[in-house]
Amino acid sequence: MLWWIIAAVAAYFVKGLCGFTNGLVFTTILSFTTDNVNISPVSLVIGHPANLIMAWKNRKLINWKLCAALTALVILGNIPGVYLLKVAGSNIIKVILGFLIIYLSVEMYLNEKRKTKKKSSKLSFGIVGFLTGLVAGIYGVGALLGVYVNKITNDTKEFKANASVIYFVSDSFRLGLYIATGIVTWDILK
Repeated sequence: MLWWIIAAVAAYFVKGLCGFTNGLVFTTILSFTTDNVNISPVSLVIGHPANLIMAWKNRKLINWKLCAALTALVILGNIPGVYLLKVAGSNIIKVILGFLIIYLSVEMYLNEKRKTKKKSSKLSFGIVGFLTGLVAGIYGVGALLGVYVNKITNDTKEFKANASVIYFVSDSFRLGLYIATGIVTWDILK
């Protein structure tokens, strides 16, 4: 239980600072001792209200067109992601998570080094949206979306507003999938 408390405190401290990556921190800390099929639903239940609060707080900066399109893509990716969480082996999921963390670290570092914001293509928009849903379905991690939205928004408040709306709506859908597939149970909710 101590690791769960440490993971939750660390994850939501980071979320408060940058507006995302709570799932990545939470999952990374707990992956040493727990299977992802038990981590992802707890991360979702804990983090769901935070996204609503952050979206409401920054609601004037929301780009609804961007949010609607990305949310639809994330939801499409959630479906196979939740299925993989349910049926894939724990070791395979953890190895893929390791590679994902390395990729995101490099991408975020390179993004900080760029002088200007990068223009996004429709293809990269679609790929990022779908992959975010896939990864969120498996790990409860929306960091791909966070990196992408950071590239196309102007400041931290605008980023938090848009990312939080997308996370909240897609997480609501994912919560429904977790309940329908039996991943979320009353014991997990307690």
